[in-house]
Amino acid sequence: RRLSLDDKIKAKLGGKQLALNDRQMRIMEYIESRGGATMKELKPVLPMISEDTILRELYSLIKQKLIKKKGSRKAAKYVIR
Repeated sequence: RRLSLDDKIKAKLGGKQLALNDRQMRIMEYIESRGGATMKELKPVLPMISEDTILRELYSLIKQKLIKKKGSRKAAKYVIR
């Protein structure tokens, strides 16, 4: 795990310093830069990672209350809280 370095993400999360793994950091940075992301958009960001693993990382970020899921199934969009 590494500490988040992106000041924009920290500011949106109330200035909290977060311990995230590399995949979670890439997901967070992508979602922040695009205002949200679907699974289809995240797959090219992490090309060597299975969709199941990306989903596990997304659910971990949801559990940490860093992102939220809008919609359901394949059309779901993930955005920063």
